[in-house]
Amino acid sequence: MNHILILPFLELIDGLLGFYQLLIIIAVIVSLLTAFNILDTYKRGVFVFVTTLNRFTDPVLYQIRRIVPAMGGLDFSPVIAIFLINVLRNVIHRLTCI
Repeated sequence: MNHILILPFLELIDGLLGFYQLLIIIAVIVSLLTAFNILDTYKRGVFVFVTTLNRFTDPVLYQIRRIVPAMGGLDFSPVIAIFLINVLRNVIHRLTCI
């Protein structure tokens, strides 16, 4: 009986982790596009999008940056976050046999 109740919850967590992983990838791409002046953050729509995206991703990435600072000007926190999310998702997949 407990497995019936836990399975949908774990699937929801897996889906949310996958969505968050996608947000991190989008944040990295947007960051590169703004760094190379392809995206203009002075435009209101772009600014709102970038700000909203950063509000979702920065709390987790900031915690990783505290432990692993940027090396040689490169920020590895998104890579580490995606790796950790993949580990969590693999654990969930093994628990649920999805």
